[in-house]
Amino acid sequence: MFVKSIILPFPRVLFLLAIPLVMLALSVVFARAETSATGSDFSTFYGGSNEECLFERCAITQDAHGNLIIAGTTRSQDFPTVNELMTDTADGSNNDVFLVKMTPDGQTVLFSTYLGNGIARDVVVDGNGDIILAGSTSDRNFAVTPDAIQNCDRLGLSALVMKISGNGQSILYATCLGGNAVTEAFGVDVDGNDNIAIAGYTQATDFPTLNAHQAAKSGEQDAFVSKINVVTGQLVFSTYLGGEDRDRAYDVSIDAMGNIYAGGGTRDQATFPQTPGTVGPDTNHGGAIVFSFSPTGQIRYSTALGAVTHEATMVHADDDGYLYFLWNNYDGVGKLNQDASAFVYRAKVDLDISEGATYGGMDVDEDGNAYIIGRMNQTNARTDIAIAAIHSSGRVVFYDTIGGTLEDSGYGITVRRLPDGSVTAAYTGVTASTNFPLLKPLQNSLKGPTDLAIFNVTGLEAYVDQAFLYLPFAVNR
Repeated sequence: MFVKSIILPFPRVLFLLAIPLVMLALSVVFARAETSATGSDFSTFYGGSNEECLFERCAITQDAHGNLIIAGTTRSQDFPTVNELMTDTADGSNNDVFLVKMTPDGQTVLFSTYLGNGIARDVVVDGNGDIILAGSTSDRNFAVTPDAIQNCDRLGLSALVMKISGNGQSILYATCLGGNAVTEAFGVDVDGNDNIAIAGYTQATDFPTLNAHQAAKSGEQDAFVSKINVVTGQLVFSTYLGGEDRDRAYDVSIDAMGNIYAGGGTRDQATFPQTPGTVGPDTNHGGAIVFSFSPTGQIRYSTALGAVTHEATMVHADDDGYLYFLWNNYDGVGKLNQDASAFVYRAKVDLDISEGATYGGMDVDEDGNAYIIGRMNQTNARTDIAIAAIHSSGRVVFYDTIGGTLEDSGYGITVRRLPDGSVTAAYTGVTASTNFPLLKPLQNSLKGPTDLAIFNVTGLEAYVDQAFLYLPFAVNR
C-alpha cells in the first residue's frame, strides 16, 4: 500500500561521497526488515451519502488506551452512527458535528454520534478520558449546559466548546463564546488539571474578555485565546491579540507548566503586537504568528515571522517549553526555543499544507520527533495524502503518500509509542477516490462525494530511532 522513501537531496559530488554511508545505512535497514517493517494495520472509508469534512479540518486524537477519537463535520443525514448520543439535526445542506471513537486496530466503533448543527475542528482527551472539542456554530438554539459562559443566541457564527464523556453517552459541558460578529474556534487543549484552552479569531467588538492582555479588538479581526475552569465552567482569562489588519489563531497547546501557546497568521506583521527579543518579523507584510501566555494570562512572548502567505496552522509545546509549529506554504515545521528568541530548526518538506488551516496536521512524540500530514500534487491534476517524519534534529527522514485516482487530502495525525518501543501513527483525511487503498476496512466503499479516510502506519521507529539513517534535507539553522 505504501512506498517508503528516505529523502536524499544531496548535490551530486556530495552524493557520490555519501554512497558508502548510504550502503551501510541500507544494509542495517535490510537487516532490521524482519523485525520492524513499516506498514499499515488498517485503512478504511467512513462516512455517509453526502460530504464529510469538505473545506473544514477534521481532527484525530487518542486516549490513554490507544482508542482513536475523530471529530469533524458532516452533511450526511446517514452518517454511520453507533451508540449515538444525538441524531441528525441538519437537513443535508448544513453542517453537523460528528464524534467517533474506535478501537486502536480500527476494527470496532465504540460510539459514533452527531452532536448538533455546527463545525468541529479540533479534539483532545483530558486526564479522565473525557473528550473536548472546539469549533463553531450558527445555530442560535444550540443546547448549552447550565454552567455555560454564554448561550448561542447570536447572529452569525459563535465559537463552540463541548465536553463529552469518554463513553460517548453524555454531554458534560457545552458553551458558546461570541459577540456581535463572527467568532470561530480552531484549536483546543487541556492542562494537567483538565482546564480547557481554546484559540481562534473574532470580528466581534464585544467578545467576552477577562483578565485580558488586550481587552479591545484592534483590527478587522483579531486572534483570541480563552481559558475555561473545568470545575466552574467559567473563564479564567480571555483576551484578544491582534494588530490593525486581520489576525487569526489556528491552534493551541499547553506545556507541563500550564503555559499556553498558540499559532496562526497575520496580514500585517508591522502592527501585530510583538515582544522584544523574538525571532521576527521577517517582513512588514503578512506572515505566521506564534505567541504564549502564562497559566493566568500574562503574555510570555509574541512574534510574527515568514513571508506574506505563511501561517502557523498547528502548534505543539513539549514539556520543556519548546514550540513546534506546522508552517504552511513554507511547507514544513519550525521549532523555537523556550523564549522564541531563536529557531532550533526549520525543516522544509514537499507537502502542500494549505492556507487557512483547512487541512494539514502535526503531532510530536516524547522524543521530539515531529510527524506531519498534508497532501502532495500528483500527475493528472490530482492530490494524494502525504505524510512525513522529522527527527528531533530537524532532518526529514521519511515521507510517504497514499491515495486513489481523485482528490485526497490529509487532515489530522496522532502518534503513540507502544510499550514495546514501536511507533504507530493514526491519520485521518478526506477522499473522493473510489479506489482509495483499503486494508481490513470498517466501510469498504465510498458512500458520498467525499468520505473520511482513516488509516494508520506502524514501524516508524525504524526511521526516527536510527541516527545513522539521517541524511540532510533542506534544513536551515
